[in-house]
Amino acid sequence: YVHGCLGRPYRQGGTGGQQECGLMQALVLVGLSGSGKSTVGRIAAARLGLPFIDTDRRIEQHSGQAIAALFASEGENAFRQRETAVLAEACRQCAVVATGGGAILRAGNRALMREANLVVWLDVPVAALARRLGDHGAGEQRPLLLGGDLRYRLEVQYQERRHLYQAASHVRCTSPNGLALGSRRLAGEVVRIYRRWLDPEGKAGDQIATHGRR
Repeated sequence: YVHGCLGRPYRQGGTGGQQECGLMQALVLVGLSGSGKSTVGRIAAARLGLPFIDTDRRIEQHSGQAIAALFASEGENAFRQRETAVLAEACRQCAVVATGGGAILRAGNRALMREANLVVWLDVPVAALARRLGDHGAGEQRPLLLGGDLRYRLEVQYQERRHLYQAASHVRCTSPNGLALGSRRLAGEVVRIYRRWLDPEGKAGDQIATHGRR
């Protein structure tokens, strides 16, 4: 399901096969850990012919350390400073950008994301996130999810951050069944959102349902 306001005076036609980018620079994905930002982002980038940037992976490349190790050695504040620098660089490019779950915590980051970019919030139910992260042992790789019950910690994060994801995003893409419908299908929705945003009059032929307005 897609919720939000689509249509804006940025548009450039194109339905695939070559790079698609208008006056906006990036398609930015936000959401909690495990919501599929990296997987969906890679697929969407390939379909749009755009580069893909995973900000967490880029931070690891620049620092030579895993995210968990950075949190342990430098602390969260230093990590957030690195994150802001990488995000600022990514948002200046015509690319699909997958952000870390906490990238929306800083007001400056939210402003960076929204400036001339399209921000899509992948809003996946906490129960589905907990299953996905638990099944893959991925929760152990995320410092802010360590300790205690994984589902409970995800629920706390969701309640604390949901208004920030809403403030940062132009569109909320919900998946009541989590990723059960498949990452490719969700990526297809994201691609249609992006193209509809670039072509608000529907000249490219993409049609999506929208509900609500921000």
